[in-house]
Parts: sequence; structure tokens; C-alpha cells
Amino acid sequence: MEGRSTALTAATAGTAPIMKKKEKKKQEETSASSPSPIIVITRHGERADGDFPPPTGTTTGEDASVTTTAEQRSFPPPSKMTGWKHGDPSLTERAYDEARDVFVPKFIAQCTSATANSVAVSPSLLSVTIHVSPFLRTLQTAAAILEGFAQHNNNNRRKQTTIPGTAAAAPRVVVRCVEIDPAVCEIFGPPTIKGSAVDGVGPKLQANPVGILLGRNDDDHNANSTADTTLLDDVMDASSITSSSSASLPVFGETAESAYARFRARFEEIADAAASSASSSTSGGDVVAAVTLIVTHGDAINAVMTRLHPERIVYNVDFLASVYFTSMQQQQQPVGGDAQEDDDAAAVAEESKRKWKAEAASGVDWIS
Repeated sequence: MEGRSTALTAATAGTAPIMKKKEKKKQEETSASSPSPIIVITRHGERADGDFPPPTGTTTGEDASVTTTAEQRSFPPPSKMTGWKHGDPSLTERAYDEARDVFVPKFIAQCTSATANSVAVSPSLLSVTIHVSPFLRTLQTAAAILEGFAQHNNNNRRKQTTIPGTAAAAPRVVVRCVEIDPAVCEIFGPPTIKGSAVDGVGPKLQANPVGILLGRNDDDHNANSTADTTLLDDVMDASSITSSSSASLPVFGETAESAYARFRARFEEIADAAASSASSSTSGGDVVAAVTLIVTHGDAINAVMTRLHPERIVYNVDFLASVYFTSMQQQQQPVGGDAQEDDDAAAVAEESKRKWKAEAASGVDWIS
């Protein structure tokens, strides 16, 4: 697409071709368009204190010898992690790997596809803002994603890669900001938080969340983090990690109803900010896609989905499940005959009441 655009510009330089009124209007609408901002809401990876079936192929008599403990599944060991036994478990090792090696390629491919659908050109850059819950498992998921971005950029620099299954060049990823955001934390109360004290005191969360996001906890690196700080520097500046100044942890004992209202209100705030600061095409013809990634918990995805799509009843949200939302207000109305235009305009107006629409989803099951 870029080569064709350049050729057309050179061919028409110094001329003033006569265009039909309808064609000129369509060209102006297209040139004025900018990529629709994208919001991705993602659940953390597999938690180390969950229920794990025995490995495939074992028999009942062998289970005791092959079953791993939560201590063995966690990294670093819970004894080194503040609050692990008080409702703040870590990821499993495979969850960290999946976030880095499986989630990141899917994320880049889906954001590239959504941008191409918006402006008919694939982006050359994904400009990402991250909001992450302050729980250990979400911080570790975000750390793995950052590491995955760094690996992607490094591989892309060595040899230009393409999006799997397409001819589109894979864009570079830059993280503008990482906000540790209590407003997207887990439902803050029993029975959601396992092992919580019954005296009204919530879990003691991590003392060094920035260190965890950068692939370490105090002086200890995550066991299977291979992050190279020089590679992370290519993705983000450590000073861009901030704590939310507008939100604090809820009072422990929060109900599910209160938490769902909190999730929805925070999503709307984040979405409004994303819509107002969305990047547009650069002067060089490159397309920059503005993406907001929220690393949170399963109930937050349920709350947002049922708010934006009340016709859907969500009954399952897997680990690392994701929903990709695009702005309805920035999408162009189709061009057609008068009657068709009226019908399309009415449909767009009705759809825009939600502001955001689920473009794609992975790992989320619902009944319509």
C-alpha cells in the first residue's frame, strides 16, 4: 500500500486532475481518517495456587509421586515473595512463558489487523499504554509481556518479520507508560481472595512492583525471566512506570457488585483517555496505532463485556483471555446510495451508543 501511495503522489505532482464530487468527498474522508484506538483487556496467566490435575498418563497410584506443590510451581518461591500466602499468589512458570511467547505474537497480530481494518493500512508502530493490577500475578504477566515486546523488536531489527498468515510487516512496539492501577485489581474481599484474613485485613501486596515489572523482585530475578535490560530499554523507559494518582485499593470486604461497578467506571475513564489521545498517521506516511492494554482479572473482563454487550452472558474467562475493543465513534460511515446511507447512518448511531465494540475475543465464552 505504501509503494502504491508514493507512486500515485509522484504521478500527479504538478497537476490538478478533475475529480467527480463523490470521488473527491470519498478521498477527503479517507485521508482525514486516523486509526481507531484499540483497548485490550486481558486476564493474568495461570496462578500457582490453583487446582492442577495430575500429568497425562499417570495412574491414581502414581499421582502422589508426580504432583507438584504450589511452592514448586511458583517463581520465585513464595517464601521470597511478600504476601504470597495472604491472597497474592504468583504465576506458574508455564504461564510466564505463555504470556511472553504466545500472548505477545497474538496481541501484535490482532492489533495490526484491527488497524488495517480501520484505515486500510497496516501500522508500522504500536504505541502501547499499559494499566496493570497491583497483584503479583498481574504484575508478572505484564513483565512477561514487556519481555515479549523486547524480543519481538529485537527479532524484527535483525530481520524484518511479517504477521503470521499475512504479508503485512510486523510493527515495532513502544510502551509509552505503565500504570500500576488499583482500580483494576481483583474483587477485594473473600471468598475471591484465597487465604485472606477474616479480621477485615486484606492481603499485603508487593513492596516492589516496579522491580517485578522489570523482571526482578528486589535482588532476585524471576526464575524464568530472560529479560535483557538493554532490550527492555528499546521498548520503554523505566521512568515511565507510575502508580495511579487517582485510585487506591478498595476497602477490604468489597462485594462483587461494588467491584463490577468499579471495573466498569475505570474502563470508561481509560477508554475516554484513549479516545482523546489516539495517535494519527505520521507525516512520513507511517501509521501509528494507539493501543491501551489492561492486565487485570477475570471478573473485570466479565464486568466490561456485559456492560458494553448486555446481550451476552459471559460464563467462562480463561487465563490470558483477551478482548479487543475498537472505538465506534471514529469508524467511518459507509458511502453508498441515499437510502443505503440513511440505513447505515441509523445503524452506526445505534451502535455508537456503546462507544466501544468488541472486535475480537480469545478465551472468553458467552451465551448471546
